Amino acid sequence: MSSIAETIADKMHLPKSEYACCIEFDKESSQLETAIRILSSAKSLIGLSKKIKVKSAMKSELSKKIRSPLWLDPTRTLTELEPLINARPLCFRRRFWFSSRPLDSGDKGAIFTEFQEIKEHLKIVGTLVRSCSIGLADAAKLVAILNKIENPEEPDSAIKHVAESLFPAQDSNAIIAVIKAKRGAGEIRLAKDEFSLQREFIKHARELPGFGDTFFATVDDKNREVLLAISRSNLTSYHNGKLEERFPLDRVRRWMSVADKRHFTIEVDQGNDNMQVLNWTTDDGAEIQQLLDGYVQLTLHKKRERVVSLSEKITIAGEALKEEFQERFI
Repeated sequence: MSSIAETIADKMHLPKSEYACCIEFDKESSQLETAIRILSSAKSLIGLSKKIKVKSAMKSELSKKIRSPLWLDPTRTLTELEPLINARPLCFRRRFWFSSRPLDSGDKGAIFTEFQEIKEHLKIVGTLVRSCSIGLADAAKLVAILNKIENPEEPDSAIKHVAESLFPAQDSNAIIAVIKAKRGAGEIRLAKDEFSLQREFIKHARELPGFGDTFFATVDDKNREVLLAISRSNLTSYHNGKLEERFPLDRVRRWMSVADKRHFTIEVDQGNDNMQVLNWTTDDGAEIQQLLDGYVQLTLHKKRERVVSLSEKITIAGEALKEEFQERFI
């Protein structure tokens, strides 16, 4: 699997500061070429955002040309897509429903695919937010692992490029300084084979707070542009690329999308019978609701599994104690 997100940015000749979109694609290169053509017409999300604002403010000839964004459906063929995308701006989002497969399995193909997806996911997060809650120590560990994978013969020659590519929001010189300090202290010991390094990269990335985030453009109650990020464990908001709030998903009590009013609201349990209500204006309310529905159901299912497992263990322990008591005293 090639680094598709990176090649799209390269082919469009976009500076990293403007490359701020996630990409949804299947494995067919024909759809990749389609995505490049459509994105090239918008040039950047900043330009696309300005066009859409002009559309909402002015009922002019331009507003007739700029229609609502269209999602690329990976199940459609290129022939089916062509009529739909003619003269329309197209938004791409890659939703990361990462598996939780055991890393000790010997399936090298599956591990390689997940490693590639996580690597691109971290790059996408880095283009969308300047402060993505990834500390220098975590960034240094991931950069050191990735550099060993991509540059096994000359590990130090390209480390700056790897750091800038994986974490554009971070200071690459600071990351390199941390790597050198940890190496000197013997805190970074890396495996020699690529498969083990890929598993180590995945394991460490899974522990990051923003792992698996899907991003949505919204406007909050203060009329500020806010990025709403949702993963299977957290709901996070960013303003001007900086982290504002993060709530564990199991504290979200209610959520509702009102499509005709472009309105999305959630209720968060702050403890001590204190509920915080948050509202956003967005065109993606239905998709946000669908995503939250899926993640909350997943969370509840896992909680039920843990409760059943604990109950079974208590029952087994109780039966064992009962048998021991009967053997000793009856």
